[in-house]
Order: sequence, then structure tokens, then C-alpha cells
Amino acid sequence: MMNPTTSKKTNIFLRISETFKSYLRTGVEKATTPEEKRNIYNINLLNIVTSTLILTIGFGYYTIAPKIYLIIPVIVEGILFGLIPLINKFGTVRLANNITYYLHCICACYFGCILGIVIEIQLLIAFFIMAALTSLFTQEPTDRIIYIACSIATLIAMEINYYYNIIPALDLTRDQSFIFRWAAMFGILTLIIMVFRLYDKRTTESHQKLTLADEAKTEFVRTISHEIRVPLNSILQVSTILEREVKNNPELEHLHPFIKTLYSSAFLTKGIVNNVLSLAAIEEGKLHTIDNREFNLKRTLGNVIDMNHNATSAKRVTIKLQYDENMPSVILGDELKITQVFNNILINAIKYTQPKTSIKVNVEQTEHQWILSICDKGPGMTPEQVAAIEREQSFNTTASDLKIEGTGLGLFIATKLINLLNGNYKIVSSPGSGTTFIIDFPLNIPASNPATDEKSAITLNLYGYRTLVVEDDPLSTMLLKYFLGSLGADVYTASNTSEGIMSANKYKPHIILVDGCLPKVGDGENTIRAIRSNPAFEKTMIIGVPGNAFEPDINSLLTAGANACCPKPISHRDLEQILYAFTENYQEA
Repeated sequence: MMNPTTSKKTNIFLRISETFKSYLRTGVEKATTPEEKRNIYNINLLNIVTSTLILTIGFGYYTIAPKIYLIIPVIVEGILFGLIPLINKFGTVRLANNITYYLHCICACYFGCILGIVIEIQLLIAFFIMAALTSLFTQEPTDRIIYIACSIATLIAMEINYYYNIIPALDLTRDQSFIFRWAAMFGILTLIIMVFRLYDKRTTESHQKLTLADEAKTEFVRTISHEIRVPLNSILQVSTILEREVKNNPELEHLHPFIKTLYSSAFLTKGIVNNVLSLAAIEEGKLHTIDNREFNLKRTLGNVIDMNHNATSAKRVTIKLQYDENMPSVILGDELKITQVFNNILINAIKYTQPKTSIKVNVEQTEHQWILSICDKGPGMTPEQVAAIEREQSFNTTASDLKIEGTGLGLFIATKLINLLNGNYKIVSSPGSGTTFIIDFPLNIPASNPATDEKSAITLNLYGYRTLVVEDDPLSTMLLKYFLGSLGADVYTASNTSEGIMSANKYKPHIILVDGCLPKVGDGENTIRAIRSNPAFEKTMIIGVPGNAFEPDINSLLTAGANACCPKPISHRDLEQILYAFTENYQEA
């Protein structure tokens, strides 16, 4: 059983502890943000610790050198520092911070003068400057400048007093000087360590907040990307299917302009979504590495022009591609990024050029470079807008005569990719004279240096091929089934991993399309991994269909065993290219 006296002492200590904690939080209730609360608490803590150090060390000094002009300032200073938290409660936080700093400077100046060279008071001044720079007292730039100026003025005042002996220093013995010196050093170092700890704690908290904010942003972009791509996937596929049906049925020709508009809008939205993802990757410092491979440049540029056919038709704009006959068709480079660059600039040119005009695309060769130029007949750009692009900043653009507004995001992404590809660009533009975007890239020619790599248009025939679509979205499943069926394939469907594996074992498909975002996390990977682990599907073409174009999601499906990926919204052109390459190799095998 606890002794009543011990219990009473414990209660007293608890009350003292609670009172001390409550006093530390004086004025915190006035704060409106966690940052303000933390700053008020830190200043209160600093003042109470300073008050304790001054009174403790000051009375220690008095026992060694009992001078009235030493102990009275110690008591006054100790009390003032101890009462500053009340200013946080009844006054303003800024006032409390200012009084704290100026009081430190006044006391440092006084004791620096009367103690002379016994104490390296310069250390305390260094502490003041450090505290100001680390924003311990304030984050107001003006206040910080004043604080640093006061610290320097204090240091100058002490040096002047030392030189002219305006205020005589204490006459101390060697032993007294030694004790004074080390006691003061202890107090000053305690304050410095305290500031470092508070600053380090705040920096750690800020870093954690930034990390959480970055993770939240990435998750937000992923979620929004997926949510947009799912309906966009259906719109793009429906418009593609309708366009094919209209071409094959003259009676539906009157619907062609509407379908073209639908496809163009969906394709433009896809580009915007991809640009948002690219911008997120740029901000995270995660631009993809360069993937240099052989590709047919002329055909790649032609494909981009074809992809924008509906947009040019709607404005009755003609794109003229002039390809230097000395320029090789097949080069080494990152086809995907070059496509992104050209597509973003071309979309911008189509968007702003005047109706019933032409856009000139020119490709020519120099000794070690190839040059791509895109010239439109739009309203042009102001020098400020050109400068913004060259500074790699996005900007707002307006073409009032065309009733068009934009953010310049596409050009911003393009310039980032140009730099990544070790290219350079120049913009020739002025208001009313159109814009010419000139880009030069390093010219790398394959060792074999083939003269041409032209192929005839793809004619994909899937008659005799069994395909399996593992997709949880019914509309996407229906559209893929219709598209693959129109190419002659026998199409089977499944909506989850277990159904997908069962159907694969039952029908032994030649081609399997697997959604990367099946109902459970990672089920797209698990489905591919399970199917690929069966030797019976060693030669089966597995195509991953991720819900977004994030590189980690694509790589995870490829690592699981997919032969290729076709992110949503699915481009039938891209899917046809993948299937065409498979059927050619499959027949050869």
C-alpha cells in the first residue's frame, strides 16, 4: 500500500508537471493551422528553457562574483523570458517572437560587455543568426532581415565596447573566469542543440508531409486516369467500329461527319490524359529512359498524320509531308517518344491553323542530324509565349478569331521529351504570321543501313484463330468481341481470373487479352502468370490491357508473362499491329 506522504508528493509532482505542460501550450489555442501551433509551442519552449538557464547559471555566477549589477539583470531577464508565453496568449504571436529575439540581443550585448573576453558571446550571436535563418522565430522575410541586422549590430556594439572599454568588464580571477566560461558555453550550446532539434523535427515533418502529398497525388492521377480511360476506351472503340461500318455501308454515309467528330474528340481526350501522365512523371523526376531501336521514320510520321485525319478533315486542313530523298527511312531512335513529340506539336498546329489551309511537315538530313519542321498558318505566338516555351514553362494561349483557348501543355511535354532525346528546337513565330517548330535530333543509322523498310497496308485475317478476352467491364468485353470477331476470330470471354484460367484450359486460345485491372488487385498479373506457367500456352500470344499507361503497370504485366501491352483506351490500329506481327511469326513457326 502506498504511503500517504509519498502519494501526496506524487500528486504535487503531477500537478506541477501538468501546469508546466499547460504553460508550454499557452497561446496555442489561438492558432488556426498545425504549423502555427507548432511554432507557438516551440517559441514557448525556447523561452522557458532560456529563462531556466539564465536563472540557474546567473545565480551560479552570483555565488562566485556577488555583484549587484550582475544578479539584477539576471533576475529581470529570467522573469521576462519566462513571461513571454503570456504574450502569445494576450497579444500576437509575431509580437512574442519579436520580443524574444530582441530581448536575446539586448541581454547578449549587456553580458557580453560586462564579462568581456571571458565568454565567447559571439557563439550566442551565431545562434541568433542561425535561429533567424532556420525560421525558428518567424517566416516573414522582413522580420528575418531585421533579426539578422540586430544580431550583427549587437556583435559590433560588443566589439566597440571591448575596444574602448565603455562599460568596464568584471574583474575575475583565473578560476572564476574558467567557471564562468564553461557555464556560459554549456548554456549557449544547449540553446544551439535545442534549435537544431526543433529545426530537424520540423524538417522531418515537412518531408513526411511532402512524401504523403506526393503519394496522394500519384494515387489521384492513377485513379483519375483509370476512371477516365474506362469510358474513353468504350467511346474510342465504338467510334472506330462505327467508322468501319460506315465505310462498308454507303447508306450510312450521312453519319460519317458525326462519327469523325466523335473519334477526333475521343482521340484528343486520350492525348490529354497521356500528357497529364507525362507531366506527373516529369514532376516526379521519372521520365522514362531512352529506348533506341530500328524503326521506319517515314511510316511513323505518316501514322501520326493518319491518326489526326479526322481532326484535319473537320477543319478541311491538308497536311503535306515532304521527306528528303537522302534521308534514310529506317533509323535508330525511340519511336514512342518521337511519336509523342510529333503528335503533340502536330495537334497544336491543327488546333490553331486557319481552316482550309495546309500544314507543312518537312524532314531533311544534315551530316549528323535529322531535322523535323512543322509549319502552320495559325495566329502565331507572342515573344512572351515563345520565351515561356523556351524556359520550359506551360502557358495560356488564346486564338480569339478561332475561338480557341489552350494551356500549352502539349508543347511543354514535347520540349521535355526533345531534351530527353538529346535534341534541340527553335520556334519561329510572330502574331499573325503562323508558327514554325523546328527540331533537330541526332541521326543514328543502323549498321545494315537498309534503304527502305516499307510495308503494304496491314490486312489482318484472324480466321482460324481462337481468342479469349478476360475483361470485367461488360461494354469493353462486347466491343473487343465485336472487333476481333469482325476480323474472323472465334472469340470467348471471361470476367475474372478463375473464369479466365478455366476458359483458357477449355478452349486453348491462340490469343488472350487480359485486363490489367480485374476485380482484385494484381489479378491481371496473376491471371497472366497462371496461364503462362502452363506449358500448353508457351506459344500463346498474351496481350496485357492495363487500365492506364503508367510504366510500372505495363512492366508488371510484361514481367508476369505478357508478350505485349495495349493500354486503355485501346487503339484498334495499335492492337492490329500487335496481332499482325503475331500472326506472321505464328505462321512462320
